[in-house]
Formats: sequence, structure tokens, C-alpha cells
Amino acid sequence: MLAVSLLALIAGCASKPKQVMLTMAVAGNGSVTSTPAGIACPTTCSAAFPSGTLVTLLAAAGSGSSFAGWSGDCAGTGACVLLADRMNSVSATFAVVASYPVAVSKAGNGSGSVVSTPAGINCGGACNGTFAAGTLVLLSAAPGAHSTFAGWSGDCTGMGPCLLGVAAAKSATATFTTILVTVTLAGTGSGSIKSTPSGIDCPTACAASFLPGTAVVLAASAAAGSAFTGWSGECSGTGTCAVNGNQAVGATFVPYATGSMVNRYFTDSGAVLSPVDLTAGVVQLQAWLADANLTPAPVTVNADGTYALPTVPIGTEYYLSMGNVPLGGGPPFIIDTSAPILDLGTDLLGRPTVAIASTDPTTLVFDGTGLSPWQPHDYLEVFSINAGLVFPINFVLPFDDDSYSGGPTDPGALNFPSPGATSLASASLDYFQDCMDQGCSSTGPVPLVDARAGDSTSVTQLATQSAGGFEYQALASKFELSGVTMADGATTTLSGVFAPVSQDATLTLNWRLSQFYAAMIAAQPATSHQQQALNLEAAVGGVQGPDLIESTPAVSAADTGPVTLSYGDPFPAEWTRWLYVADSYAVCGYSIGGATEKCLGHGQWQIADLATFPGGDIVPIIGPPSAPMVNGQDASVPSGGAVPVVTGVGLTPTISWTAPSIGTPSLFGINIVQLFVHNGATKSRPVAFLRMASTGVRVPPGIFQAGQSYVLGIRAVTRHPLTDIGRSFNSSGGAASILTAILQP
Repeated sequence: MLAVSLLALIAGCASKPKQVMLTMAVAGNGSVTSTPAGIACPTTCSAAFPSGTLVTLLAAAGSGSSFAGWSGDCAGTGACVLLADRMNSVSATFAVVASYPVAVSKAGNGSGSVVSTPAGINCGGACNGTFAAGTLVLLSAAPGAHSTFAGWSGDCTGMGPCLLGVAAAKSATATFTTILVTVTLAGTGSGSIKSTPSGIDCPTACAASFLPGTAVVLAASAAAGSAFTGWSGECSGTGTCAVNGNQAVGATFVPYATGSMVNRYFTDSGAVLSPVDLTAGVVQLQAWLADANLTPAPVTVNADGTYALPTVPIGTEYYLSMGNVPLGGGPPFIIDTSAPILDLGTDLLGRPTVAIASTDPTTLVFDGTGLSPWQPHDYLEVFSINAGLVFPINFVLPFDDDSYSGGPTDPGALNFPSPGATSLASASLDYFQDCMDQGCSSTGPVPLVDARAGDSTSVTQLATQSAGGFEYQALASKFELSGVTMADGATTTLSGVFAPVSQDATLTLNWRLSQFYAAMIAAQPATSHQQQALNLEAAVGGVQGPDLIESTPAVSAADTGPVTLSYGDPFPAEWTRWLYVADSYAVCGYSIGGATEKCLGHGQWQIADLATFPGGDIVPIIGPPSAPMVNGQDASVPSGGAVPVVTGVGLTPTISWTAPSIGTPSLFGINIVQLFVHNGATKSRPVAFLRMASTGVRVPPGIFQAGQSYVLGIRAVTRHPLTDIGRSFNSSGGAASILTAILQP
């Protein structure tokens, strides 16, 4: 057994090779590695290799050094190969090598870069490098965008790449050139300057570089409300500006009066904006400067509803006249203003594309059951929000002889309910004539409902009620139709079953009629009280909508209330509830040429948003103006006697008045009517509507005509309570007016 173990031990020792040590030393900046691996000096400088192994040592110089040679068991500068048959010792020596800086700089007004081969210089960023003596360094220049390489200077010359032999410090300059164009904006207006080729897009990018020799053309574009008045510096005039060198150019923009006419239509699905094409001739705009000569000012109009007055600098007072050609060219609506921008748009109910009836008769027929027992002052109302139709059908209340001719004497009205009736059977009316006479839409005179366009139709009954002796009509029942399509000149039948509407809504009010009356009599003592009215509407978008309450009580200067009115309100909560009150008056005694006298109406009215209605008290929010003057002469109407005539006022008189003592007007208005004689009676027709911000205005040319007679209705106006839909001159929340004496040029 002992003999076997000894043999195994001898066999193991015989198979293990002899190990030979190799020791390495490094002097200087460099390193030595071995193959096979083991030596990696100066980190690992000794290693054991199996006896008989050929070991190759490789020297690598560090930065700024060179391999100077071996010593010890190796010599020379090549690879060192040793046979590991004994212990070996080798030293490697590295010597310092000389190096020199190479510096690159850039010149000129252009941009570019310089790079070196071998790597070390990349200018732009790294413009200095150090290279070992004897190195051949190649410098290459590349121009940037819109720049040209103009050549080398210093230790490099010419236009191509530069080869430098490094035996000492070297420097070279690369020159890049470009055309630098700079634009400066001036003036209080706004606009932009763009270049061809691209590069300048001022005010964002007001300076740019271009390749030398490039012909650069600058073009000015004024922003809305401004005009380009010309170049300065290297260019002049108002055309394009051509530059071909390093140049600085100024561009001046000045603002001028502008505006827009973009109507907003409220429909079942929300608001629709519709610009008025001012180039189509439907609306005509004219303007004058409010100077001593009333100098005409040209108006530039656009299809997108915008317009401009390029000769009217902002802050300058001017007149803007709007005439509606389809309505016979007048009466014009004229604004006296110095506003830099005017919003002439109107908020309307219904689709912009509602068709309008043009044939008389176009007939409506009603068949329905479920009415609340009919009373003499009840009325129906037909409405279609999408079609812009709000049509009250009142067959008892009279209208004056200058407007509505319908009612019980309308030959087209047949089979309307008698007192106590609970149904409608073939009740018909001339929809075309009644709509034309009393008005039933803000979008057009006689709208045609079209179910194909998504229009729905509703019919409501406003039934007579009484609270505390105050008689009113309140929404009591309703039916809805979804398939109604009207045709021009045809008969449309509205059939349905009226469903009662719960009378769970209330309105408590105290109508301070005495305050309205006192304010009017103080400003217009010659007037007489004519009518009072109260309406509560469910307004869509704050514009218009169906009635919830309506009342025309007997004329009185005494307060009404406090009283609580009950009514039905089946409409969406997001609709606005408007409370409208009006107090109407008339001044009589207007006569020309001995003709029968005429009474002209005026009065006061106002709107309140029911959501902010203060405690039920209805008091005047704006009073009437007073003390009208024409060219400094008294133009008021005293109480008693005939209405005076003020002669010789001229064709463009100056009108002035005193602001009201109640409220603060947001603007004033003048309705100008012309008196004429027809069949021996004095009649009137409107010829112009003026709006202004101050208590005086000069009548623009073309309104007063020689030999004619005129009366002015001067009103103070307050802003619409729903400020988000208020338009500066087309919407108001209340007004109170007076009438002047007869004015003759």
C-alpha cells in the first residue's frame, strides 16, 4: 500500500512544469505588456512563466514620449523576445519628445469651423492644439450657413486645406465672410418684414446673414390695424427693399382705425360666428373725419368681415356710416367715435342660413287640444330657436296705425279661440303679413322653419292671471314639434296637444313707476303717458327667446307692488332670464304745412338679468337726457302750444344736450326722422341713426336736405347687462329718450 502512494506522488511531481520569473522595469512615460499575458508594467512588473515559454515584450510610449530602447536581457527598440529558461530581468526606457502649439483663429463677419488631422483642433470650440515635433498637421476650413471661406493668413495661405509641419509653434487665421442685413421696426403700429431668400422674419428674427453676392429683397406686411408708411436707412418708399451688402434698414408701421362685422348666431347647439362679407355690397360703409370740413375718409373692406380706415390714425374722431343696400339703402347707422377698433357685429337668434319667405300669403294653421280655458288677453307664441323665430300671436291688443294691421281685423286670421275654449281647430293666420308687421325674428323678416336643418318648433299658451290686482299673462302650457318644414307661399299646420306647465316659478317685484314718470316729465314736460309693458323672457345666449311673463297694465304713474307673479318655466337652466320693462310716451303737435298733427313716440326701457335682479325693485337705471340744443339754440319742446320750429340750422348742424341725472350712460344715440305730408296728414320716416360717446355731435353730410323738416330723438344708453355678449354700439341694456323741436335746414 505504501509503495502505491509513493508512485502516485512521484507521477504528480513529474507532470508539473518549472516556473521561471521575469522582472520588468520602466523608466519614463510609457508601458510594457507581455504575450502571453502576465506583464503590464508599470502596474504589474513581474510574472512567472512556464519554463521553455517564448515571452514577447511590447513597449508603448505615453503622450509626449518615445521609446528609447531595452536594457538588461533585451536590447534595441523592437520587440523583446525571451526564452523562459532562466530568471530574466529587462528595463524599458522612454524619452521625452518635444511638442509645439498650433493656434487657429477666425476672422470676418461670417461663420465657419476649422478642424485638424490628426485630431486636436476643432474650432468653433477648441481652437488651440499641441502636437509632437515632426507631426504633419492638416487644417481644413468649412464655412457656415450663408458664409464663404475667404482664405488663410498667418502660417497658412491660399484657399485650400493647410498642411503644417510642426517643428515650432504655428498659428493660422481662417477668414469667413457673409452679408449681414439688419431690420429695425419703428412706429407705434405693428407689422412684419420678411426676406427673399428666407432669413429675415422680423419681429422674430430681425437680422440674418446671406452668402456674399446674394440679392436680398425685403417685403413689409402691416398687421391688422396698422399701415406700412415706408423704409428708412438704405431703402426708401413703400415698395420692396433690395439690398446686396451689409446694410441696416428701418421699417415704420403706424396704427389706424379698424373694425369688424362678425355676427354671432345662437342656435340649439351653441353659438356660430359668421363674418359679413363687406365686399358683397350688402352693407356699405362710409366714413368722414370729424374735422371742420367733414373730410371723407376711404374705407377698405374685406370678405372676412374686417375693414380699415387707413387715413384715420387711432385717437382721431371720425364718423362711420353703415347702410343696408337690400333694405333700400337706409336709414344708415352712423357712429361718431375715436375708438381704434370697433366691433360692429350683432348677436342674433337662429342659424345664419335660415331661408326667408317672400310670398304673401304664407299661412300658419293651428290644431291643438289641451289649452288652458281661453281668456280674452291670452296669446300663443310660436318659437324655433334654430330658425330664429319668436312669434307672439296676440289677437286682442291693438297696434298703432304706422305698424301692425293684424289682430281681429286681419283678413287672414280665422277660427281663433273664443273665451273658454280649450282647443284650436283650423285656426289660421297670414304668417307672412303678421311677421312683417310686428316682427318675429332678428335674423330676417319672415323665417322659414326647416326640420331638415335640425329646427324644432314649439307653441306655448300664455294664460291670463292676476296677483294683487296686477293682471299678466304667464306661460301655462306648451307642445313641441320636430318635423315642421315651412315652404314659401304654402300653408303649414302645427298640430299638437298642449301639456300644462307647472306654475312653480315666481317673480317678486315692486315696479317704481313713479320714478320713471318723474324722470321723464322733468326732461320732457310736453309729453303724455301712453303705455307700460313688462316681459320676462327665457333668452338664448342672452339674445332673445320665448316669453315667460307679459303684461301691459293700464297706464299709471303710481307704483305697482310689491307683488309675486307665478309662471311656468320649462326651458333649460343655462338660458338667461331677462326682465324687460318699458314706459312709453308721446309728444303730439308735430305738423308741417298746416297738415294734421302727428304724435311721435319716445320713452324709457331697460333689461335686467333675473339672476342679479336686486330685491324685486324695478327703478330707472338710466334717465333721459335734457336741454337739447342745435347750433347753440334751444331745441326743446315746451309744454302747451304747438311744437316750435327752429329754422336755418344748416345741412350739418351741431347737436348738443345735457346728460341724464340718473345713471351713467355708456353712449348716446340720435334717431333722426323726417316729417312729410301724405293725404293731408303729417307723417314721419326714419332717415338715420347716430351713436356717439359724448353729449354732442355734428350731423354728417347727406342726411339733412334743404327744404325738409326733421325731428331728433335723443337717447341715453347704458350697457347690456350681459357684458360677454355686449357689442359696443349694437347692444344696450337700457335707454331713455326725449324729442326735439322741428328742425329745418
